[in-house]
Amino acid sequence: MKQHPPRSFKTWRAQEHETWKRLASRQLPNARGKVSEIFFEGIEKLKIPQDKIPDFHQLKRRLANQTGWKLISTDLEFADGQSWFETLARNEFFVTEYIRPLDSLEYTPKPDMFHDTFGHIPFLINTQLSDIIHVFTKKILAATLSKDSNSVTFGDTRLSLG
Repeated sequence: MKQHPPRSFKTWRAQEHETWKRLASRQLPNARGKVSEIFFEGIEKLKIPQDKIPDFHQLKRRLANQTGWKLISTDLEFADGQSWFETLARNEFFVTEYIRPLDSLEYTPKPDMFHDTFGHIPFLINTQLSDIIHVFTKKILAATLSKDSNSVTFGDTRLSLG
């Protein structure tokens, strides 16, 4: 498994904090009634702010102390599947060092830091869910895809994809 060297989290500019603030002020109310309470529990327990980008050094400590998961700063804008699953199997979660510009609040073609932080990290606070993610990713990494891509083998179990 490829290890990514430790690196410090980015220092964000004022305009990037403004992007976060606008996205959070739109998405948090939109999530009410549509998203599991696990999400809101994660936002609260991890103290993810709405008015500015979180301090990732603090967020990393909170997540590690509560769940054992680690946040990993990355300059990758899009991790390939293998790297992504290898990282999750180590109970690590990539945080992209990119946030969409203010003129692209509605859509970004690449997962950005807001997507990573707001869309995924809060769910890791739930140990049942994070344990499932950990076990599932180990199974994915151990799986073998057939040459014709029509089946996957997990140990002694073959799953047809066609």
